[in-house]
Amino acid sequence: MLAALGLMQIKDLRRFYSFLTTSEMLLARKMRSPDSNTERYPPGIAILREATGRLTLFINGQRVNVRRGQVQLALLACLLDNLGRAVPHKRLFTAIGRKSHNWSTRHLLSQYMSMLRQLLLVNKAPIVIATVHDVGYALCEIAENPRHTSNDGVSRLGKTVRHWRIAAGLTQTAVAKQSGVNRSYLSHLESGRRNPTLATLHRLAKILNVAPGYFV
Repeated sequence: MLAALGLMQIKDLRRFYSFLTTSEMLLARKMRSPDSNTERYPPGIAILREATGRLTLFINGQRVNVRRGQVQLALLACLLDNLGRAVPHKRLFTAIGRKSHNWSTRHLLSQYMSMLRQLLLVNKAPIVIATVHDVGYALCEIAENPRHTSNDGVSRLGKTVRHWRIAAGLTQTAVAKQSGVNRSYLSHLESGRRNPTLATLHRLAKILNVAPGYFV
């Protein structure tokens, strides 16, 4: 029987179950039940542990052969267990069986990650591996409908700047001249079309005689 390790939902269940024995199908279905904690994983990918202890990878219902597979799959399983979170180098070193944390080990880990990235890309997996500089690696889902950055915060900030400017009895021209910013820039800032730098906010706060924190 397969012991599930990081089992995820799979889109084409019929194709997936065709790889499994009756007992393995029951286990897979059990892991997909509402009580299962696998719902946090993205659909389309699974890593299973066979009775022999070997790991097997399925992507979109297809069994995937992995060169130097066991080490790479151990790394992928570690990343899947921490989906959306950065996994430190030290923990990943352990996953590849390395105790010494030197340049050679980091280079080897980097090679394994490159191979995994290529593997996921070729098989159109719904996830990607991201490098977290000087920290480690993270596994992230590919967003079907990416969120758009809202400018509501910029708009509110601009309205607050305008409020304190009017309260100080100053025109845009006067504030622009005293703070050293362009008047049209200030106008765009107040209307929410520009996002000011921290230095600009400090200059405006000094002119309007308020703390920078009043703008946010």
